[in-house]
Amino acid sequence: MKKIVNFFASLKLTLFLLIVLALTSIIGTIIPQGLNKSQYAQHFSPFVFKIFNALNFFDMYHSWWFLTLLALLIINLIFCSLKHYKVTIKRVYDKNIILTPQVEKTIILKNSFSIPKKKFELEKVEKFIKEKLGSDKFIKNEVNGEIHYFLNKFRYSNFGYYIVHLSLIIIGIGAIIGGIWGFKGMVNIMEGDTVDKIMLRSMKVYPLDFKIKCIDFDIKFYPDGTPKEYKSLVEIIDGDKKFQKEIKVNHPLRYKGITFYQASYGTVGQEVEIKVYNRISKKLLFDKFIPLKMPIPLDNSTKFVVLNYSDNFQGFGPAAQIAIVKNNMHTHFNTKPFIIFKNFPDFDLKHRDGKYYFQLGNANFKYYTGLQVTKDPGVNLVWLGCFIMTIGFFITFFLINKKYWIRIKEDKNKVNITFAGSCRKNRIGFEKEYYNKLEEFKKIFS
Repeated sequence: MKKIVNFFASLKLTLFLLIVLALTSIIGTIIPQGLNKSQYAQHFSPFVFKIFNALNFFDMYHSWWFLTLLALLIINLIFCSLKHYKVTIKRVYDKNIILTPQVEKTIILKNSFSIPKKKFELEKVEKFIKEKLGSDKFIKNEVNGEIHYFLNKFRYSNFGYYIVHLSLIIIGIGAIIGGIWGFKGMVNIMEGDTVDKIMLRSMKVYPLDFKIKCIDFDIKFYPDGTPKEYKSLVEIIDGDKKFQKEIKVNHPLRYKGITFYQASYGTVGQEVEIKVYNRISKKLLFDKFIPLKMPIPLDNSTKFVVLNYSDNFQGFGPAAQIAIVKNNMHTHFNTKPFIIFKNFPDFDLKHRDGKYYFQLGNANFKYYTGLQVTKDPGVNLVWLGCFIMTIGFFITFFLINKKYWIRIKEDKNKVNITFAGSCRKNRIGFEKEYYNKLEEFKKIFS
């Protein structure tokens, strides 16, 4: 039993677990997490994909082995804390409150000085402790004609690293809970549509116990055509309860522990109005709404295809990319694809040769909003752990335990005073502080 306790409480195990967790976290950073397996299959060879998939490198932070490492680290922290608690209790409730010769041998910082008996006042000693050493809580004893003072300042700061350990345990538990019961997924919702399920990154369908409806999707562009801002107005429908919320980047919707982030957008059912004229007679030959990527015949040997459409192409407004197909050749184009603009109807007439010229009209299509959906039931524990860790670090590094002893012994014509101090952390800084206090102590009797 003792060997098991020593194993789980060993520093070697702590270092091993921290190193392994750091290395695996590097893997999780290099390999994007939570994508579809088909996306990984495109980037890795079949052999590498098979190994990475078996090791669950594609969703590492939810894998059984990563959660096992976290659980081992939690157990290790608990055993380490229990193993050393007796030593900590001893430091907090120090019994060496009398500066005996035996105690004096264990203290490095100690100095003695004498003053005339007529200059000595005991009240000045206690005033020095309260004002210069900064505490009203001190222990006073009289032993064998000697007066002893003992001050154990910030003694409870010895529990600081226990608080840090506790915070790490809470964070680890929160991470394990999130890894087991949490998920990440996506959902695309058409404007006007309602959904009650999402697709997880594992390609499993996760049913919601409420419905979410996309009422409206709005997007704004920069002058060069890149998206400036896009947002969704959605409605949550949960039985008789209904409410609306606007979702945009960095402003998610949270409901019943599930968070919806604005992640992407797209269009479906896209149709554009294309007008085709004879270049010589300027006669209108064609004026219809047509879908993208569908070849449209103009004559017995010529077809055209609308390849792409943009609401704002490089700041010039709505534009479409068109290619000409001749001799029933559907696999490639006979001419280089060209651009037409709605705001410049004569652009194709002036900048391109050919039998026909094209103009762009209106566009009909629906936007859909792409929402990233996450659930992490352990996130509140993680935040609590981070808060407790901040407190633990503050106590550990800023509230340093300091101990002072003062021994007063009266002779016939003089009083002998011994001033001693001890500190486990920042000993160089404490040594400077000790000698400053010693000089202040001497001055009160000068």
